[in-house]
Amino acid sequence: MFSIKNITIVLFASILLAGCGPRMSPEELAQFQEKQRHAMEAYMARVKQAQAQQQAQQRQGSAQSPTQVSAAPAAQALAPSEGSLAAKINAMPQLSADTGVEFIRMEDGFTANGERYIDPEGQITKYGFDGRTGDVTYMAKVDADEFVIKFVRVTTGAEPVTIATVTRNRNGNGLWKVSTVTGKHLAGGVLFMNSRGFVVIRGTTGFWYNPGVGIRSIAAPNGYHIAAYQSGDIASTKYILLEKNGDGGLLGATKALGTIFGAEGNFSFALYNIETQKMVQVQVDHPLNRSVYDYHGQGVTTKNSDHYFWRISWFRTKAGVYAVVTINGIQKVIGIHLDSGFKKELFHRSLGILSLSSRVLRNGKVAVTADLGFGNRKTIDDLEKFMSQPSGGNTASAQ
Repeated sequence: MFSIKNITIVLFASILLAGCGPRMSPEELAQFQEKQRHAMEAYMARVKQAQAQQQAQQRQGSAQSPTQVSAAPAAQALAPSEGSLAAKINAMPQLSADTGVEFIRMEDGFTANGERYIDPEGQITKYGFDGRTGDVTYMAKVDADEFVIKFVRVTTGAEPVTIATVTRNRNGNGLWKVSTVTGKHLAGGVLFMNSRGFVVIRGTTGFWYNPGVGIRSIAAPNGYHIAAYQSGDIASTKYILLEKNGDGGLLGATKALGTIFGAEGNFSFALYNIETQKMVQVQVDHPLNRSVYDYHGQGVTTKNSDHYFWRISWFRTKAGVYAVVTINGIQKVIGIHLDSGFKKELFHRSLGILSLSSRVLRNGKVAVTADLGFGNRKTIDDLEKFMSQPSGGNTASAQ
């Protein structure tokens, strides 16, 4: 930086140089002084230029300070509103009337109308869907404990929309921490998807984030908590699966073992309407094996048919919401019209039903397929129609 001190040093040096050299003639002395004067003028011009540049930089820095201070609020202002997020979702093409999407569940994702759905950011670990609309919310793993949640309407060609990011603390309490793109924050021990958003469970209360709408709390009735696995869509049916508190340990295991051999079983679960608070109990016990899949080594997995995730499913149809439930261990499958409570047997096999599949077909109808053993597979291709027929006429049975 230039200063008066620098100028003084230069002048003093010039005087010393003038006095230390050989004696000059008057003409030489005049020429030397003239050059010295020009050099000093040029030097002072550079000093003034440098001082002007320094003052300009100081003024620019002062002008930038308020912008830097308000950077965080400005970033927050850029977060989309629920309204703008809803506009993105509503702009996606809709399925044609009387059509649907046939979803097949897999351990690491799903297929839609026979095609595997893959996300480029990472492996799909959780998902929920509505076969009547093609709406899906899914969670993809992008790093060891980091995830992203997206919404998409499959088979329409629409691009997925990111609605939230997730982190999980596996080393501590396993807490899921979710931040929506609209600036909302949720945390809980259980997290699952549905066709419109996701639910975070903390204690006996669930918090449903619906993209474009917001957060809604769901409190379980006394004696129940929200089940960690849901094989039905909350958004389209307004029903959520509850699990009864207790009945664990040796006593619960003994009761569950009895149902395998044909005992009626306890009503350990219930389907609960979050709009009307109507509750329909279902005769399914707590599973002996709490894992949804059985692992056989070398990457081979099969469905744990005794788990309530595969035994209780529900769907919305034009005639209302129907549930498909395997009871009496795994000997009998019944259909329940949840709005009226009407029940009807769908399949029966004394030796047990090996597997059950309930799904929406591409024509929008609900189909139920049971494996009755020895290559004997039976399918009800229109659950709504079957339930409306007189009882007892078309139940599929095997010994």
